[in-house]
Amino acid sequence: MTRICTVLLATLLLCAAAQARPPLPELSPRLSEAARALAINPGAARAVFAELARHGLPLVEPDPEDAAFARVSFVYAAGPNASAVWLDSAVNAPWAAAMVSDYERDFLIPLYPLGGGLWGVTLRLPRETRAAYAFVTAREDAMPERRADSAAHSRLRGADGESVFALDRAPSQPWNAALPPERREAAQRLVIASAALGREVAVDVWTPEGDAPAHALILFGAFQWGVRAPAWETARRLTEAGLAPPLLVALIDELDDASALAAYADTGAFIAGELLPALRARWLLTEGAEAVTVAGASRRGLAAVIAAIERPDAVGAAISLSGSFYWAPQGEGFEWLARRVAALPAPGPARIHLAAGSMETVVTSTNHGHVMVETNRRLAHALSERGWRVSHAEFSGGHDLSQWRGALAEGLIAIYSAD
Repeated sequence: MTRICTVLLATLLLCAAAQARPPLPELSPRLSEAARALAINPGAARAVFAELARHGLPLVEPDPEDAAFARVSFVYAAGPNASAVWLDSAVNAPWAAAMVSDYERDFLIPLYPLGGGLWGVTLRLPRETRAAYAFVTAREDAMPERRADSAAHSRLRGADGESVFALDRAPSQPWNAALPPERREAAQRLVIASAALGREVAVDVWTPEGDAPAHALILFGAFQWGVRAPAWETARRLTEAGLAPPLLVALIDELDDASALAAYADTGAFIAGELLPALRARWLLTEGAEAVTVAGASRRGLAAVIAAIERPDAVGAAISLSGSFYWAPQGEGFEWLARRVAALPAPGPARIHLAAGSMETVVTSTNHGHVMVETNRRLAHALSERGWRVSHAEFSGGHDLSQWRGALAEGLIAIYSAD
């Protein structure tokens, strides 16, 4: 037990020296019991871990102070050679440094050494929370390793998909259930020599079943929405449930960093002048801008909303997931888009859906305190004040694909239910 306290104290002192951070909650009763057992018999680590994992990890226990919260314990079997283990998850936000300028130092949460190569930490979280997470392990003479939780019940897809947990009050995400293997399809690849972006753009396309004209759902991030959280499967399930029309899903390989210099006007030009004509030349799409939705997360959500506002001739709806609305072009003040919306002479025809997480409160050297949950609220208000058709939602979580995949489905339902 003395060794556990010594290592724990050293870890906390290192963190405190780097940045002031809120104190972590105490270990839950079951994790404390495990640490006591391992202090007596470190060789029992395998049996202790098996018992903790028997009902699935992370371990969830009631919060004695508030029934709206739960104590959630993350446990990792790192082996005898690990010198430190950290939790990497959007739920770290309440315990982040006051200013996050270095992600590893200021945002990752250190786990406590429980003994026998087991590490753990307990967080106090709202019972509506869903989040992805992984563990980062440091070993002597080796680069840190990032690993999913092998004991978790759920993971994002892909070879290195993060683990996912959902507490008992987290809203269900039925539209994200994987289709059976016999119904899974490979993407069709479209390569466009883009003058607007100055490069070849790879676009992965999934078409709906049947011969009816399709609406277009355009998303930034082919790996994110093609592998880790396949958006075409979500679209297919929504169509089958009658909540969306047949959707052609087109995944743009990535959002260009250089587009920020053009306030993302080049992105809108690519979608309107190059991508949509190429899609219409090859597949049967419903005519009109109202049949085109552009969506994305983080900076890609910002670009999606800009496309809907600036190119009403081509884009009829935008879905932004944790949009980076603190952003501004060079020489402008923070939250430029909200001011631009307020200055427009009249509302445009586009439907806009904004979603952000209640834990997106982290102050960074990039946002300077214009945190995402608040900037999303302010943009929604600015759009509503000017008469735009806007819907706004908040989920219990953070900057996290495990939440975005559900928010994307909810955004599509909101857009098509408004028709």
